[in-house]
Amino acid sequence: MGNFYVNFSVRGADQKSVANCLWSANRKAYVAPAANNVTMFYEEESDSQDQSAIEEVACRVSESLELPVFVVLNHDDSILVYWLYDKGELVDSYDSAPGLLDGEKNPPDGGDAQALCKAFGVSGNLKKVRDILTTNRYTFAMDRHLDLASALSLGLPHDYVLTGYRSIEHGQRPEGIPGELVRIE
Repeated sequence: MGNFYVNFSVRGADQKSVANCLWSANRKAYVAPAANNVTMFYEEESDSQDQSAIEEVACRVSESLELPVFVVLNHDDSILVYWLYDKGELVDSYDSAPGLLDGEKNPPDGGDAQALCKAFGVSGNLKKVRDILTTNRYTFAMDRHLDLASALSLGLPHDYVLTGYRSIEHGQRPEGIPGELVRIE
């Protein structure tokens, strides 16, 4: 069995700002300390891989903070999906294996490398990000996610990138960044 998780990255916001936004939206979540100008959070309802919850949370946080929010979903290490919101608007989305759950094998769909690089301020990595999104060399979605996080210069330890709300709830707290997770209830 592979990994199942959903997590959110916000560039340009601190832990307190993200936590306050989630608290005002009555969301249960964990918010990591900012690292490399990126704050990650893990929201309970989204972690069930409910697309409407994912989109609602991302849109609200992005609109409230007026910043880009990058959401990643890993489904059984077979499918990597992401959404990129900026100031409350969906500006990009991606599916590494559209139709796979219906038995189809299709090439990746979506993924605007330029939009991602702009959101994370790494325009020099455009070719690298484009290659990560379009290649078929990945066996596991988590490997594509790690390479993408690296190319976007998130500067976050693997534990923070490859986890979700339920993992944290069950005691698998990510390590590697100074400071504590803030729990929003």
